[in-house]
Amino acid sequence: MHKACTTKRPRWSASVLAEVLADPFIRERPWPLVERAFLIAAGTAKTFTPRRLLEDACPHWDQAEKQLVDEAAAVARAAADPVAETPPGGGVPVNVVPEQRAGDSKAKLAAHQAAQEAAARRRLAGAKT
Repeated sequence: MHKACTTKRPRWSASVLAEVLADPFIRERPWPLVERAFLIAAGTAKTFTPRRLLEDACPHWDQAEKQLVDEAAAVARAAADPVAETPPGGGVPVNVVPEQRAGDSKAKLAAHQAAQEAAARRRLAGAKT
């Protein structure tokens, strides 16, 4: 993180960054939040020193927390509702597997797997020509 911050803000010395990171106010926070807040601060022209992050009222903490919460929510949504990736040229989406429900039979699942394998063979055959 030192390198990322000093790349964005060359005037921020590694020793000041280390000093701020060692402060108990910073150390008590979760590392992903600290890292994000420092990168936001480094990218903000009005933040002249990393010592700004030692202030509880520093807006970078709220921005960092919001970004992390938004990213976690996006990951949770994607996990709960996967989007089917339809291969070029159509065919059966390769990442969709039917959930096993009480009414699903082994034959249905086998047919789905066979359809996926056939679609993969068609894609490979098309790629070779």
